[in-house]
Amino acid sequence: LDPYSARITIAAASMATTLGQLDKALVLGVETDFLFPLQQQEQLAVGLTEVVEDVSYRPLDCIKGHDSFLVDMDAFRPEICAFFESCC
Repeated sequence: LDPYSARITIAAASMATTLGQLDKALVLGVETDFLFPLQQQEQLAVGLTEVVEDVSYRPLDCIKGHDSFLVDMDAFRPEICAFFESCC
C-alpha cells in the first residue's frame, strides 16, 4: 500500500470502529478517475475487509472521471440500489 492508500484504509477502519461494526460496505471506482484511481479504490476495499465482513468492489466504466458520480448517476444508481436492497 502506498502511504495515501494506507491512510485512507486506517481512516476507514477508524470510522468503522467509531460508528460501530459495519456489516457491509460498497466501494465504487471509476476507470477514468485520476484523483482516486481504481487501484486505490481496490486497496480501500481490501483494507475494509479487515473490519467489515462483506465488502463489494465495483469498477465502473464512466468517461467523466472523478465527477462521474455527479453526472453519470445511471452508472452508479444500479450498484447503489442493489447494495441497499441486499441490506434488507
